[in-house]
Amino acid sequence: MKKNKSEVFSPLASISLSGAEFGDILSPDNYTYPTEDEIIYYKDQGMTMFRFPFRWERLEEYPFEEGQTEFTEDLDKVYAVLDAAKRNDMKVLLDMHNYCRYDIEVDGEIETNIVSDDPDAKVSVQKLVDFWSALANYCVNNEFDNVLYGIMNEPYRLDGDDDPTLEQISENGILWKDMAERVIYAVSESDPHSPIVVGGYEWSSAERWITYNSNIHELAYLEGVDNPVIFEAHCYFDKDSSGHYYENDDDPGMWDQGPNDMDIGVRRVAPFVAWCYQYGVSGFVGEFGIPYGADYGYDGVNMEYYEKWKETMERFIGYLESASIPYCYWSAGDWWYNSELDDDYILSCHPLPDLEGEIKPQLQIMLEYMESKRKPAKMEM
Repeated sequence: MKKNKSEVFSPLASISLSGAEFGDILSPDNYTYPTEDEIIYYKDQGMTMFRFPFRWERLEEYPFEEGQTEFTEDLDKVYAVLDAAKRNDMKVLLDMHNYCRYDIEVDGEIETNIVSDDPDAKVSVQKLVDFWSALANYCVNNEFDNVLYGIMNEPYRLDGDDDPTLEQISENGILWKDMAERVIYAVSESDPHSPIVVGGYEWSSAERWITYNSNIHELAYLEGVDNPVIFEAHCYFDKDSSGHYYENDDDPGMWDQGPNDMDIGVRRVAPFVAWCYQYGVSGFVGEFGIPYGADYGYDGVNMEYYEKWKETMERFIGYLESASIPYCYWSAGDWWYNSELDDDYILSCHPLPDLEGEIKPQLQIMLEYMESKRKPAKMEM
């Protein structure tokens, strides 16, 4: 019997602990892994799970061969994260933050390769399958029964076309479904119990989920797979849904001044929620966030911008709570803050400095829902 989503996510709120996905393969020191202090901090806030983004390239280096996986020394760092989480009764969503790509260093430059079954592809779908099979086997052998396998963050444009037609997107969405199916079977063979999380095609857009993910619900009902299969969508509230929160991407110095429609988050996530109910599958909003920082509230600067985003996030979470859809804030982690520049990532919900600062407003909104006994008002889908 598969676990339902209420057994996997309780409470519904969680956060991403970033750091291991930072930088690129030419910057070997520009990343970090979540610490036990960070894990304990969010446990103390009442959370029972965190999303752990990592880069494939740091756990398995190119060149590699199909049918085998040789992990790098960074696997010991992953072990430390999983072990700390287990000792603190926290679940970990292992999130391969690669967008269905793998970077290779060629003559001092980065060559980005799309994971593909093309005969000339340097990084095949089978290698992705091999990796997840080996990592799941590693988790089982080390008795990490607190993991969820997030097989790929935001897969997109598998044909490499920067301006695809809707037909191309639909066709590539089917390719992603087939790819994900192969990974699910491989993970299930190594670990037949832990949940498997499948991101939607084309940036996992909640708003466009139905258009881009034809028949992906079938992955929840694969014959011989007992693992819970959970579908992950992402939802941001700015003009282009990117999460940049710029007024204009051509002018990053100008911040988005907030929505005129504070139900924009609800409207964007509603198609995904309705789809989950239609097909009786488990859904998860793996990324969302609102800006707060020097331009959005500190010292009273532009507080009116922030108040719009705050109301938007409150309505968004209320809607997800009423629909029993779990959600994960993007993002947290010590390395979002640059102490030398006194500069912080505008979406970060992480307290400053070193977990000793005041609780950030974005986190406070989630905590209020976790702590409140009132039932959020239902909203029509």
